[in-house]
Amino acid sequence: FNETFNQSLPVKHIVYGVRSDIVDEVNRQLSFNFSIDLPNSTQNPLNPVYLDRPGGVRYFWHYKRKHCRIDCAGSRFRSSIGERLWTLHDKTNETVEIKMVGDGGFSGRERVNQEYVRDLLHYKIVVVSQRDNYEGMYRLMEAFAGGALVVADAMLVPPKYMVDGEHYVVYHSHDDMHDKVMYYLECAGERLRIAYNGWKMAQSHYRSHHMMENIILEGTDLRR
Repeated sequence: FNETFNQSLPVKHIVYGVRSDIVDEVNRQLSFNFSIDLPNSTQNPLNPVYLDRPGGVRYFWHYKRKHCRIDCAGSRFRSSIGERLWTLHDKTNETVEIKMVGDGGFSGRERVNQEYVRDLLHYKIVVVSQRDNYEGMYRLMEAFAGGALVVADAMLVPPKYMVDGEHYVVYHSHDDMHDKVMYYLECAGERLRIAYNGWKMAQSHYRSHHMMENIILEGTDLRR
């Protein structure tokens, strides 16, 4: 599926966790906007899965490569996914939002962007795609943290504990992505079941403290 874009070059695999400041901002917005009591500890995050989400589909990239505001090297694939998602506007009454939020690159990881977290809580489905030359990104686990259904491209080595159809939905082509997004927009019960499992998986295995514990105490490989 991705061979056209990575041209059969070696693919690096990086496992990213859920940043604690993202969880803190999710909790803050849930408390402020939905009057949900904050937990006593960030070790017990609030469950955002069953919120009334007015938005349909969110993709945190561009719908055309020429609209890149940051360095788009290695991003031909995810730009093409944005173009395919753009065609959903004519096929669903749900909101389909395709754009970047906040600063790009390293500066975008120095602080939490409130609009970004708001969108994670606002949309029913978050679509994720990898860069051309490596697998793994913060957006994958952050999408789980927001409680939406995560629809992501196939990975050579998906993170441990992530099962297609149980914790997230994998697409294998542009058309497959289109069809699965349309399907899960209509099937709320199945969408929420998978979204909850994905949220629980990320909170149980991929928080920052889990990552440090695995490195320091066990040396566990979080890849399969």
